[in-house]
Amino acid sequence: MKRRLKVWMKKRALMLLSAIVWRLDEWVHAQQLALQKEISGIARVSVVHSIARRAGSTPASRSTVRQPETFAAWTARRAGVAPASKQEARRRRTIADFDRRFA
Repeated sequence: MKRRLKVWMKKRALMLLSAIVWRLDEWVHAQQLALQKEISGIARVSVVHSIARRAGSTPASRSTVRQPETFAAWTARRAGVAPASKQEARRRRTIADFDRRFA
């Protein structure tokens, strides 16, 4: 076989392999999103049912049913990224306070 043909075949094989990997990655991503939706749906149902069981009433009759957290909030809380309260933000020291303290 000629060198040009071999190079062309190698190029086509790599392009095909790249397309297969890309499609596989897209499929895996879609499966992850579907699983996240399923998990968040299960979490919502379980939270509402557990609150109703503790209260001994239906969730519709209670106006103080706590809303379940979103997947993004759950991952942020799990990773240790907690939102700061307004009071905590106000109490936070500035750079000038730090400089005055350790000057």
